[in-house]
Amino acid sequence: MDERQRGAMVNAVQAAGKYLRDSNGNKKTPYELEKRSRDIMLRELRSAMPQISIWGDDERKDRTIAICPLDAQVNFGRRMGPYGTMAALIEGDAAVFGALYLPESEDMLVAERGKGARLNGKKVESNGRGDLSKALVCCGCNIYNEDMVPLSMGAIEALARNAIIWRNLGSPVAEFIYLATGKIDGLVVPMLETAHAAGYLAMQEAGAVVTGTDGKPYTLRSGSIIAAGAGLHQDLFDLLKDSL
Repeated sequence: MDERQRGAMVNAVQAAGKYLRDSNGNKKTPYELEKRSRDIMLRELRSAMPQISIWGDDERKDRTIAICPLDAQVNFGRRMGPYGTMAALIEGDAAVFGALYLPESEDMLVAERGKGARLNGKKVESNGRGDLSKALVCCGCNIYNEDMVPLSMGAIEALARNAIIWRNLGSPVAEFIYLATGKIDGLVVPMLETAHAAGYLAMQEAGAVVTGTDGKPYTLRSGSIIAAGAGLHQDLFDLLKDSL
């Protein structure tokens, strides 16, 4: 991936995010704004990668772009809580470059496989606390289909029964960035979404351990994801693996 392509991905998520921020509150619905955000992202991405396949459209197996043009539509539509945009280049079954953007705070997190993660140009690290009883864990438990209900409820029950402080921010972009920068200590994703591939890469490149429920490093074929700093991951994994 050359510098022009990296720049196009960063520009794509930033331009789409700023459009959403500046347009929120007009007469268009969040769905209409999300569609326009997607168009902005694709135009920018295809200016540098005209032949690239978009995940979910004309999908190819070798090189694919995964995009999320509006993460947290409920937060966005109600003007409460964070929302964002993200995109990743996928090769094989994992992301190799990703960009995530929170428009309201103008935070941009960029990650590249083997080269770490940077927030607004500064290298970041995940600092998961080693004591699970003192950890703050986010659970991405947005329930939008029947398959997700038992997974989300199982994860939440396991955390609650063990008196683990947990939150759902409603925005995976925010949760990925907060885990990568050490603001939260762990993150549970009951159902992996390929559109969020940039976030999985960012957490890993920030030093977090990111696995499936088999304990092996995640791939985009993993069903669920458990992520935390190296000192915390094993305890969080042991707590949640049976629930997921």
